[in-house]
Amino acid sequence: MKEDILPINFLRFLAAFGVLVVHKFSFLIDIGYLPKFLSFLIPVSSYGYLGVDLFFLISGFVIALSSEGRTAGQFISARFIRLFPVFWVCVSITSLCVFLAGNEHITLQQFLANLTMMPELYGGHPPIDGSYWTLGIELRFYMFVAFILLLRTLITIPLQKIALLLSFPLLYLTIYFSPYSISFIDNILLKIFYYFGSEYAHYFIAGILFYAIYKNKTSYHYYIALSICYIIAILQAFDHAYSTSNPKILVLYMTVFFGIFLGISLRKINNASMSFLGKHSRKVLITLGAITYPLYLLHSKIMNITINTFIEYKVPTYIASPLLILTIILLVLVVNRFDYYITMLWKQSSVVKNMLARNNSSWLKKII
Repeated sequence: MKEDILPINFLRFLAAFGVLVVHKFSFLIDIGYLPKFLSFLIPVSSYGYLGVDLFFLISGFVIALSSEGRTAGQFISARFIRLFPVFWVCVSITSLCVFLAGNEHITLQQFLANLTMMPELYGGHPPIDGSYWTLGIELRFYMFVAFILLLRTLITIPLQKIALLLSFPLLYLTIYFSPYSISFIDNILLKIFYYFGSEYAHYFIAGILFYAIYKNKTSYHYYIALSICYIIAILQAFDHAYSTSNPKILVLYMTVFFGIFLGISLRKINNASMSFLGKHSRKVLITLGAITYPLYLLHSKIMNITINTFIEYKVPTYIASPLLILTIILLVLVVNRFDYYITMLWKQSSVVKNMLARNNSSWLKKII
């Protein structure tokens, strides 16, 4: 069983909450669903989009943990059951809500393409919910890791070393790359980094490197590579910033993100650090970590549809506001319960799981 690192669960929830806040906080105040005196928090909430950056950093760390000691089949099996069943349910719920609202048309082709997490590859269909855009990036990264695990019998370089080596050309691309003069080397690097998250590759790489340090691999090379990723994170944060963003605050966020992960990697921030949540902190954090994924998938479009419905039927604010929160909480809990049962069923199954989990490198040896 893989190790439970509770601070990661807390960070995952904070990242999802940050995305929810940047999408809805100001809007909810404007329509009266939140009290006006909270307006002073709007400038702070505008940085919630950085929750996505934190998600990718978390993902690099967690995937390094998840892939350790696993074959490609075992890794694919674990990622599939973690991502797809819940995603399919959330896509179906969102599509049903869109259909019932009647203000947007979703074709069967678009629905089926969205179930792959990469709808743009199947007829160029847009995501049903705008929040899904990050999933394609995650999926490409998982494919890269699965490929490395598949080649493990031929390439003995561990994932951490690959991340270490990739940090230097990534810095080169960040500083010197120009779309108007792409060299042969640039083309190769772009194809590699496409499967490492493209412009978010530095977060995946940093997460892997932080996990290497967590496993007591404290070579100074890892700290140099992490410094490179930190610099790239700041440069990219400036590049993606809104016109109202303060560069100093962006640097502060990046420093906090990397600083917290350094604390986790050096085991200065550990499960015991979460005791401030009370004697049930472990259960609370495991629950927060579990509901993060469905919360992220369901919060955007369904909240919009629900709010528009309340406005259309002139539901009083004092009723609509708590009802909106209750609706999202119930949906998230139902999907989370489904996730629990499907995961238990998967663990108890034998045919599919064993087929995917077997050591699948022997056929590769025969081909080569």
